[in-house]
Amino acid sequence: MDRLTANELTDKAESGYLEKYERHLKALQHCDVKLLELGIRAGGSLLMWEKFFPRGTICGIDRDSIPTDITSDRIVMRRGDQSDTAFLTQVSRDVAPDGFDIIIDDASHIGALSKISFHHLFNNHLKSGGLYVIEDWGTGYWDSFADGRRFKQPAANPSSLFRFLTIFRKRRFKNHDFGMVGFIKQLVDDCAMDDITKPKLGIQGQRSTSIEFIQICSGIVFIKKKG
Repeated sequence: MDRLTANELTDKAESGYLEKYERHLKALQHCDVKLLELGIRAGGSLLMWEKFFPRGTICGIDRDSIPTDITSDRIVMRRGDQSDTAFLTQVSRDVAPDGFDIIIDDASHIGALSKISFHHLFNNHLKSGGLYVIEDWGTGYWDSFADGRRFKQPAANPSSLFRFLTIFRKRRFKNHDFGMVGFIKQLVDDCAMDDITKPKLGIQGQRSTSIEFIQICSGIVFIKKKG
């Protein structure tokens, strides 16, 4: 089987994502997959996906100008914003009317925008059993990022750690509520909705989740939709 090899125009190899991607996607390699990537820059990742999925259709969108030097008949590119749900619906209807098998968010890395894309695409345009991937969620821990907040670790000695945990019980870390970190935490809560709304807890309106599993890795999250 061909291995995932990043084009020089994509940063996925440098980020250490390729091995994780291969683990989740190798079973689909020779299937007629429909893949959507949000945020494509110069298009290097589209070329990588085209090579890895020899029978696949690869679609990329970006709010900035899209590359003009990619001419493959298996690659489709559209210019638009990841938070424009009407645009996302039109692209999905044009490219994958039956739904995408894989959707990758490598766009703004802004929690509020990624949240809009996720809920619209995951619920409406991702196939049952499909995989949704969110890259670079750790930006939520950065003061330097638009919606990030710094994470302050406790000192290593036991007394300081005890004090730290005591404070934590009384006060949430700001970066748990902001940006990509806050968004990923919300997805964890969504995955646990069966337990959160258990009738025996006295909670009305029990509902299930459409998330089969979440794998949270350093910098990248894989969410599988229930089949």
